[in-house]
Amino acid sequence: MKQPNSIINIDFEKINPTCSYNDDGMLVIKNVDGQFPPFDMYLDSNSFIGTVFDINSGSHSLHIVDSKGCTKDTILEYINPPALVLELGQNRTINNSQSITLVPIKLDSSGIDYFWLNSDFNKLCVGNCTSITAFIESDTTFYYELKDSKGCTVIDSIFIKEVKNKNSSEVVVPNIFSPNGDHINDELDIYFNEDVASIESLIIFDRWGSQLWTQNNIGEPSQLIKWDGKTLSGKRLNVGVYVLMISYKTKQGIKKVFVKDITLVY
Repeated sequence: MKQPNSIINIDFEKINPTCSYNDDGMLVIKNVDGQFPPFDMYLDSNSFIGTVFDINSGSHSLHIVDSKGCTKDTILEYINPPALVLELGQNRTINNSQSITLVPIKLDSSGIDYFWLNSDFNKLCVGNCTSITAFIESDTTFYYELKDSKGCTVIDSIFIKEVKNKNSSEVVVPNIFSPNGDHINDELDIYFNEDVASIESLIIFDRWGSQLWTQNNIGEPSQLIKWDGKTLSGKRLNVGVYVLMISYKTKQGIKKVFVKDITLVY
């Protein structure tokens, strides 16, 4: 026996899935009222009592039957929210070790947590950050994760390929470093290629020409040389632009001087 829909009244709450990729919609029956209780409830032909969990997006049929066989049918539409927007852009190729800055080209404004990760999925910044500057010595993959207030997340990655070039610069130094104790670019790494035979001196100047840090008669560059952003007496320097000057000799016996501005930030 099929009666008009008005015979059975339903009070329910339809809860859409929380994220674009989730199937966690819900149907909560608050009350069913009619002339002939009790009532049997079905969602897509599956019997339930009170609440249905884990409903995916799409059309679902709610079917209510009373004790006399009278029915009421309701079509429920479940919709996933739009996917969070995040795009890091195309993979990149660099020539030789160098410092690069990475910034997402598209970033959803609803994010409350967002940060860069290295290939081991360790955070590369303290708190939220949109950009990082990293010194690339070999092929590296970086990840970026964004999370909104509902706990929905999106992750994108970018692959940086380093191509060794025999005609590379004899001295490679990043443009910027941040000795703030977060273990990310805390020291200025100074690299030398195989054409450098010996290093006579490294000097850091401030913008007025005062020497702040020096190393002399270093000799063969068998390893990296690092500067921690302090004077020789251990004084921490302020944010600013400093000048690095390196005097060295090539394996061909040519004496050269390398000069570069270095930005120190915290």
